[in-house]
Amino acid sequence: MMFRRVLLTLPSLVILVGIFIVSHQPRIELPELSIWQMDKFLHIIAYFVLGCTLAMAVEGNFKGMKRNAKIWMVVIVGALYAIADEIHQSYVPGRSSDIFDIIADFIGIGLSVLLFNKIVGLIKRLKLSKN
Repeated sequence: MMFRRVLLTLPSLVILVGIFIVSHQPRIELPELSIWQMDKFLHIIAYFVLGCTLAMAVEGNFKGMKRNAKIWMVVIVGALYAIADEIHQSYVPGRSSDIFDIIADFIGIGLSVLLFNKIVGLIKRLKLSKN
């Protein structure tokens, strides 16, 4: 039981540490895209992956919790980490804090929650149709 909890939570911890390590690096030059900078796209992807791993951990570790509570837990943890990460970046030489990075992070978390919720719903419907 404990091994299962660790196994479900470990991917989230790896992503959280990875985001911290990358955001602690001095300024990283990225090519610009026509509408948004590459930076925003990478924020969406990183926080989408974080959201998926958080959702997996919450889904597996809080079986009795209602679906909406699980969703809010993922959104709140992801949002708080995004805000904390931007604050952290403001102290890193060559980096700055950007509200648009936080918005991109929120988009990534939101998309992950929507996708994960759809997948869980589909799996439950498939299980019900087998019975």
